[in-house]
Amino acid sequence: MNTTREQIINSGKELFKKYGYKKASMNDIALMVHKSKSSIYHYFKSKEEVFFAIAEKEAEDLKTDIYEAIKKEDTPESKLRAYILTRQKGYIKLANLYEALHSEIFEDFTLIEHMRAKYHKEEFDTIKMILRSGVKKGILNIDVRLATESILAIIKGFELQWAKNYEDPYNNEKDLDVIIHIIFYGILKRQ
Repeated sequence: MNTTREQIINSGKELFKKYGYKKASMNDIALMVHKSKSSIYHYFKSKEEVFFAIAEKEAEDLKTDIYEAIKKEDTPESKLRAYILTRQKGYIKLANLYEALHSEIFEDFTLIEHMRAKYHKEEFDTIKMILRSGVKKGILNIDVRLATESILAIIKGFELQWAKNYEDPYNNEKDLDVIIHIIFYGILKRQ
């Protein structure tokens, strides 16, 4: 059953994809769902709220994908790689989904920052879980909190660059492999 709220979200998604965030309006969404503009405001106070509802649904789908990818792996290293790769592919998918919005997203970074802040704790907890499993298995000997914060900072540092280079995922994966290697084995030459 497709509720009015879901119809609004799906219509907003189509409109943002087709026209971009700035050009799409609440009136356009109302016309698409065959409702009055005032009835749309009953569910969402602004176009920004519609956008965040779309992003939230995409984030829930991504979270499911991430946990499935992590479950398939055995080592903390492979789990972290699967986490980062799946997370980044999800973000790239979102950017592709809103191809018309793609450049606008980078113009109005406050939209991205709002979403990032909302999911920061969840990401922190996921990485911490991966690292803790390594500590419990005796594979890792680290300060889990500090290592988690560092890894999250690294991921977020590359996030924008990877999203901009989404057409060349091979290079992004090569970069990721180097980063994972540095995280787990450091930068010193081993003998």
